[in-house]
Amino acid sequence: MSDHDPGGQSWPEFLDALEAAAHRLREQVTTGARAQVPDLPPPPGPVPAGLAGRQAAVAALVDDVAALVAQHQNEIRLKLATTSRPSIHEDPRNRQVVGSHLDVLS
Repeated sequence: MSDHDPGGQSWPEFLDALEAAAHRLREQVTTGARAQVPDLPPPPGPVPAGLAGRQAAVAALVDDVAALVAQHQNEIRLKLATTSRPSIHEDPRNRQVVGSHLDVLS
């Protein structure tokens, strides 16, 4: 069986692209840049036997980056959960006051 898909990337090209995307995503998450994940559909058919080791290495990298992204998401959730929120209270002039700067007329 060939490792090349005539309509798209070969398995080696796909694994190279996936590895590069994982490294870019790790850098984006680490530096606080906007994370962008490309759409990388795999070639059809199974991974050729000769690429099993390469596939395992790239899969491990992807798993590591996914764990980093999950950790980053949890840190953001914690920050959002501990961020103070404006309170709404009644004003003697019969208006609702949101925080200390924004009045909403009722």
